[in-house]
Amino acid sequence: MKNNFKHIFSPLKVRGMVMPNRVAMMPMGSDLAGHTGELSDEQIKYYEQRARGGTGLIIVENVCVKYPEGSNGTTQLRIDQDCYIPRLWNLTEACHRHGSMIGVQINHAGASAMSSRIGSLYLRRLFHPNRAENHRVRYQKKNWKASPKITALLPDVRLTQVLIW
Repeated sequence: MKNNFKHIFSPLKVRGMVMPNRVAMMPMGSDLAGHTGELSDEQIKYYEQRARGGTGLIIVENVCVKYPEGSNGTTQLRIDQDCYIPRLWNLTEACHRHGSMIGVQINHAGASAMSSRIGSLYLRRLFHPNRAENHRVRYQKKNWKASPKITALLPDVRLTQVLIW
């Protein structure tokens, strides 16, 4: 079995950086972020433990790039404002101390964003309502005049049979 995976613990050079091995931790939600999206001390320890254990590449869980409309959870990390960068820097340095490379999974929830949390329906839902919570979207057999904002964003899309009330 050792011969089947002979390269897994060998270094890998990626654009001038060297991963100590080929073991990677894929992004998984930890639900440890602070209520406003900041990286918590507990979360830094969580990732640092993986680095200390020898993981060559750590990809941090999905990080919101536009709040609130792009948020997919109340304990999701954020990177949409500069105030979140110092703690992410601390996390990076903590993992680098143990030789791990680190990156983040950037995320915009799009149509998966919950309208109850963001306070409005996300644009894609106008065309593809797919959840029970979308009770405000009703199909009608009439043409609906698109708002100027939607027309500006999507000039080639004809909105027919959708009415929002």
